[in-house]
Amino acid sequence: MILFAHLVLGQVRQSIWLDTVQVVDRVQPTLTVGLGTWQTDSSLLQLTNLRSLADALPTVLPVSVRNYGNGMLSTLSVRGTGPSHSTVNWNGLPLSSPMLGQQDLALIPGIAFNRLSLQTGSYNTVVGADAVSGVLALQTTPSWTPGLRGAVMADVGSFGRYAGQVTLRYGSRSGRWSGQTGSYGLTLANNFPYQNLSRFGKPIEEQTNAGIRQWAITQSIFGQLTSHSLLALHGWWQSADRYLQPGIGESTTGERQQDESLRLTAQLSGGQSKREWLVQLGFIQDYLRYVSPLAHLDEPSTTRQFVVRAEQTWSLHAQEVTNPGWTIRVGAESIMAMGQIAAYQGQQSQTRADGYALLTGILTPRLTVTGQFRQGWASGFSPPPVPALGATYRLVDRPGFSLTGRLHLSRTYRMPTLNDRFWRPGGNESLRPESGWSQEGGFTLERTPRPNQSLRLLLTAYHTLIHDWILWLPQANAGYWSPRNVQVVRSRGLESQVTYTVKKGAFTWQNGLNLAYTRVNEVAGPAVQDASTLGLQLPYAPVWVINSQHSVTHKAWTIGGQVSYTGAQATQADHGHSLRAFWLVNAQLHHRFTQLPGFTGSLQVNNLTQSIYQTIENKAMPGLNGRLQLAYAFH
Repeated sequence: MILFAHLVLGQVRQSIWLDTVQVVDRVQPTLTVGLGTWQTDSSLLQLTNLRSLADALPTVLPVSVRNYGNGMLSTLSVRGTGPSHSTVNWNGLPLSSPMLGQQDLALIPGIAFNRLSLQTGSYNTVVGADAVSGVLALQTTPSWTPGLRGAVMADVGSFGRYAGQVTLRYGSRSGRWSGQTGSYGLTLANNFPYQNLSRFGKPIEEQTNAGIRQWAITQSIFGQLTSHSLLALHGWWQSADRYLQPGIGESTTGERQQDESLRLTAQLSGGQSKREWLVQLGFIQDYLRYVSPLAHLDEPSTTRQFVVRAEQTWSLHAQEVTNPGWTIRVGAESIMAMGQIAAYQGQQSQTRADGYALLTGILTPRLTVTGQFRQGWASGFSPPPVPALGATYRLVDRPGFSLTGRLHLSRTYRMPTLNDRFWRPGGNESLRPESGWSQEGGFTLERTPRPNQSLRLLLTAYHTLIHDWILWLPQANAGYWSPRNVQVVRSRGLESQVTYTVKKGAFTWQNGLNLAYTRVNEVAGPAVQDASTLGLQLPYAPVWVINSQHSVTHKAWTIGGQVSYTGAQATQADHGHSLRAFWLVNAQLHHRFTQLPGFTGSLQVNNLTQSIYQTIENKAMPGLNGRLQLAYAFH
């Protein structure tokens, strides 16, 4: 579902133009009643400069990122569930591959967005299937300042790293049009030293066959066509060529993966008085080529997705103080996904259509409630109806201090992927969607005891039960694996986010602490495969994920650091082997050259404690490493 977030313009030169504009916002407050949203400020977003989300995300949000090596396939895990149980959304488009149901975070550069937020919890009623555990929302928002502004960045780093980035922003003098252009390039030899735990004496060796090259270009254009309508066009092309990092102790195989993606979307929105509307068209094409010289394999695959979405919103404002207003939203969307891969024995497709409705009302100045409903249809099976109820109640509302309680109940579901249904041999076209219920509640505290101090605390407890969990299992006497609906999985835990900012004289201190405690395991059900694994934490689901961010700014200098902890995680369902817990410590030094207006320099050092760690078994990660960055901003 799409909602319009209002961004107030500065003084426009012609009064006939809108004084507000509408842009796509997947985590707008009306949609998230009863849920907690994890947001990052501009200072934390700077960590994404010349970095992928796979590198930056674990330092700013309490999520687990599974890396198949440094710069290799990296997937998101929220609340202990699998990568296919949460989605990545870019300007209203779902980026998850229809083949695998997941998105490679290593292929998302910082130029693709200027706003990032994580909505944890069941979000199926808002974005449809697969948002069982959360949505990572990436947005490009307009800037209407007239003229040309931009920045040029370059860095050099450890292990043969060279990267560059250019971003441009421009706006017309009339205030009717604005645009943003970005380009990004990276080359990385990736020949870092690591400790070979598989050999006697655990010698230090150099990683080989892991080189990376990446390029990306983004373009956004915003235009006010009339006094009541806005056009937003977004495009993103990228390409990557990676030699796949072999496992620890494995010989170099020369395996290689080439990726190329094109994402396009057009959004036309508008409204007046108490009505708003939006129409969106989207197209996504992902190309992947896997090459294995030893196995004599050269396997290309292509997927395409076509997205159509339309919405209408009405605002109903009553006169009574106790009932100040209601919002009604109805909409429909359709997503057609097609996959062309040799293992499918031809092209396969899957079409999904959804209708949805939302009713949000402010019952009293303290109490806000929402009711949401989505019904989908998909080729090959029938998604369940998905209702949701949410409420927020402002327990304390005083100047400088507020405390809000939150409750949310929702049904969840996840659709089988194209691989689940059509892979040959093994695909199972009779699979049912995963389905379950999710409940959560919590508190949000905001305090500003003085104008130069601010404190925000987000605390959430949740419980999710998922039936018909899809699991690939070996088929007896067949020699291949096949997916089946076999497990009942329960996920429950606690999440907390604390941010504190204080300004004193020429100093500004910013601090943040994120914590996630997760218990996720299989529970007794009609299709239990192995009773000995009941109650055990699922593989690759750490119980604890903690990270903190700290920075102090004084005039032209900023010193910052991040500390993160990832708990031990099993690699097998019976806990026969586990990856040990690890800490990571990163630090940055940033300086603005006052004698050279526009120039800044940064030094970043990662893994200061030389932690030896893995997030996927036998995939080495680098020790101490650094980057030196130089940037020039102009306007």
